[in-house]
Amino acid sequence: MSGGRTLRPALFDVDGTLVDSMDAVAETFDRIMREEAGIVHPREYYRRFVGPPLPESFAELGVDPGYFVGAYRRLYSARELELGLFDGIEAMLERLHEAGVPMAIATSKRTEAAVALVERLGIARRFVAVCGADESRGRTAKHWIVGDALEALEAAGVDASNAVMVGDRKYDVDGAAAHGLPTVLVRWGAAPEEEYALAWRTAETPGQLADLLICGVS
Repeated sequence: MSGGRTLRPALFDVDGTLVDSMDAVAETFDRIMREEAGIVHPREYYRRFVGPPLPESFAELGVDPGYFVGAYRRLYSARELELGLFDGIEAMLERLHEAGVPMAIATSKRTEAAVALVERLGIARRFVAVCGADESRGRTAKHWIVGDALEALEAAGVDASNAVMVGDRKYDVDGAAAHGLPTVLVRWGAAPEEEYALAWRTAETPGQLADLLICGVS
């Protein structure tokens, strides 16, 4: 509660939103495409693949997702241990938690990988639920993941009908829109400029994002 007002629940993406994984993702894509496919792009080119599901990314690159997703994950797993939060994220989450904003994770990462990451970073306790891709059920599209997060909030007694998505790419906007929800896109992620026009709001800093979620969204 804030001044007697019930605050909107917030669903958070992970990569490019909470966690600074852009260089690790780009470097892993670069290496695997060079070594396994003989395809060379400037490393910066691969920053566009921070956010979308891996099978979709490799299909866009014209290689077999069935092989390359597994190869990518084996290579990326060592880099993931080096990842940290963007500056200001921990303080923002603390502020939102203290204000009473119900929060859940909705990420295209596999659920087990997302849980391990947020636990290692010490932020898992801030979230009602951590929801990610479930490949065993074919639920990898963002709209499925957003739906799972909304269900988890409702199961915990939170009215999620007016939730807001917080992400860094158009995939977050599309996934939330499938449930009639607005999206705040953060400007410290990997999105090209044209994607920000798709958002309901944008946030320049974690502090500004906290202001929006506590005071400025209705």
